[in-house]
Amino acid sequence: MTDTASLPMHIRPTGSEIFERARGAVPFDYWAMAGLNLDGYRLGAARYIQTDFPSAAVERYYAEKLHLADVFLKVAMASEVPVTEETVYNDMTPDLRVVNLFNSVGVRNRTLIPLRSNGKTFAGFTISRQTPFSAGEIHFLSLMAGPIHDELTTETTRMLAIQLYDLKVGEIECLEHASRGLTSEKISVASAYTVDTVNSYLKSVVNKMRVANRVEAVAEAIRQKIID
Repeated sequence: MTDTASLPMHIRPTGSEIFERARGAVPFDYWAMAGLNLDGYRLGAARYIQTDFPSAAVERYYAEKLHLADVFLKVAMASEVPVTEETVYNDMTPDLRVVNLFNSVGVRNRTLIPLRSNGKTFAGFTISRQTPFSAGEIHFLSLMAGPIHDELTTETTRMLAIQLYDLKVGEIECLEHASRGLTSEKISVASAYTVDTVNSYLKSVVNKMRVANRVEAVAEAIRQKIID
């Protein structure tokens, strides 16, 4: 499994064109995207969150371990379908510390949309606003959640994959050229490396990724977002 220990626990969001389009179609006050699409990663295994929820509230939420008492979060993380705060609170008694914290900063009607792959939930997209979301709005945001996650986390996922395989700059460059179908000779011309160096780099990548050949290495690099 990829080592996520070096990642910040939560960060302020970066720009996302897809995200802004989704927010324009379905207005919401606050949002959080938690989790990464990495091999072996399960939502909650490590705390990596991009969010514009009020920073003081987020810090208190984790510092006081309120996430462990938050029944909405527990139900949502175990669900394969979107979960609303209202539905959970109708069936379970919420911890008043959680309710009071979020009410104090105007966070209401939290809704979490799980993102799943290979039978596991690897991420969750949470949105909130003063009025409940309709079924149609939740369905629309469910369709958008995957592309939003990809756009927000691509650079982080790429960095972790490069660290995982311990790839060098030259190895990545040769992979990029190989992904366009270039032979070693043409990669040599495009990169200014010798043919022997190109072959050495690509052989090294194949060994590091534990795949059969450069074609499989390119496929793995694309899957891990190391190259486009």
